[in-house]
Amino acid sequence: MVDESGTPSPIQSLNFQADMNGVTSYSVYDSLTTVSDKFAISPEGNLKVLKKLLLGVDPPEYSLYLQATDSVSGLSTQVNVCSLEIRK
Repeated sequence: MVDESGTPSPIQSLNFQADMNGVTSYSVYDSLTTVSDKFAISPEGNLKVLKKLLLGVDPPEYSLYLQATDSVSGLSTQVNVCSLEIRK
């Protein structure tokens, strides 16, 4: 995850078809069907917080699903990668 200051996280992905000019695009979902408005993923696969999350106002925990779509095959997959707990 990358916080608002740009500090990177251990959540990353790899494009195994880069040598075939393949591009993997990523999306972050709050549920299986709802695209997240609080989190995003960069083309490099780094998860980012889009806006400041406030303790006591925003939910204290998030379950996130990442979808990766391959440009070579057109295949995509969506996985529940993590549950995030928002802490001070």
